[in-house]
Amino acid sequence: MQDMHSHLGNHLQCASVEDINSRKMNLLHESGEPQRSYAKNIAADGVITYSYSTESFKWIEPSTSYRWTGGEGITSNPIAADTEQISWIDTIFGFIDSITGVRFQKVENARGELHINFADDSNTIPSALLNGYIEINPWHDRYQYGGIQDIRSIQVAIATALGVTAPNGNPNNDVYTWSDTLMTYNNPTSFGATFFYSQGDQDALRSILGSNNDARTLVLLRLCIKPLDVSNCCLALMESAMSSR
Repeated sequence: MQDMHSHLGNHLQCASVEDINSRKMNLLHESGEPQRSYAKNIAADGVITYSYSTESFKWIEPSTSYRWTGGEGITSNPIAADTEQISWIDTIFGFIDSITGVRFQKVENARGELHINFADDSNTIPSALLNGYIEINPWHDRYQYGGIQDIRSIQVAIATALGVTAPNGNPNNDVYTWSDTLMTYNNPTSFGATFFYSQGDQDALRSILGSNNDARTLVLLRLCIKPLDVSNCCLALMESAMSSR
């Protein structure tokens, strides 16, 4: 693990907090207020529960969780998360747990305060969904670097459900790339690189959920240069950061 950390250290490419602030990247745009209000409400007791559909529990979300009229709406055909997707979900929630003042607890065979559905027919964007509902079109085992796309999709969808937004509410603003925030659509590289929450993303999450001052936060992980093993590399680094709390 230490060797891997040393290898990765040579490839970390991060925007500094000062750089992000100077570019006025607002990841708490007013467009995310409904999700932030919900997140703060469910976090009031210090714990947020989460769930995802499995073979034994496939949750169909009420249409009332779709934010706007029209559009594709919410899937009625959720797909069970597979073993690797479950590992990614649990690890990402564990990381957010480690850097904020909120504990994330998984519930099984019930709908948590946050719920994730994978769906082949999903055409929704994360910001279109309310009440902690998350819907993701799966890529894992379907495309080259599909696992990486799933990891990023999970991170973005969870952050959105908690009220983090694209920079100034505009994911297409070409001023920002994944070096600044995962919440932008602008990708300067290929999916052969692993991307993780930027410092700006982490600060936005802390702003909403509070900060765990005792947590040893993950070094600003920008990319992991081993395309064939990139998913496990990302997980290993997140788990290392959490285990050293």
